[in-house]
Amino acid sequence: MINERIEVNSAPSLPSLPDFTVTRLGPLTITNTANDDDLPANALTYTLLSAPPGAEITAEGIIRWTPWLADSPSSNLFTTVVWDNAGPPALSATNAFIVLIPSGAQLPDRPVIQFITLTNGLAVITWTSIPGCNYLLQSSDNLLSSEWTNVGPSILATGESTSASDAVESASQRVYRVVLLP
Repeated sequence: MINERIEVNSAPSLPSLPDFTVTRLGPLTITNTANDDDLPANALTYTLLSAPPGAEITAEGIIRWTPWLADSPSSNLFTTVVWDNAGPPALSATNAFIVLIPSGAQLPDRPVIQFITLTNGLAVITWTSIPGCNYLLQSSDNLLSSEWTNVGPSILATGESTSASDAVESASQRVYRVVLLP
């Protein structure tokens, strides 16, 4: 007699997450990955049922959101559901938590230009950055001018420093600044 184990689909489970308080605005990353004990493993699908605008969840259950000054003060409910692909019916789990942004929450540190290199008429500007934040490099030919020109489109930082280049062949002088975008 052969003993065969018949797999019975069990529901995935999400971790119980505490509420979060954000005092320094910038990218927020929360690991909200489900467990599913089924063998073979079921594919899992994540959805944010409720979340503030701009929040997203990855296929692995990682929640990302960048709150900004306009979000302070606020209380933001995040509700996640995860489904498995077994069934019918597919089974699911749900969890919820709150992200509080108190009045007076601070912006991330402003970007600081670390260095500028100039080679064959091309300036490469490197500045401190926060991964997940968007920056805009601007230039002016006069430090005292109130007019600044964007040097290309906004740049999404992927590391703690970010670089952009600018062609400066005809400029006798050029001044740069980096703007942290909302």
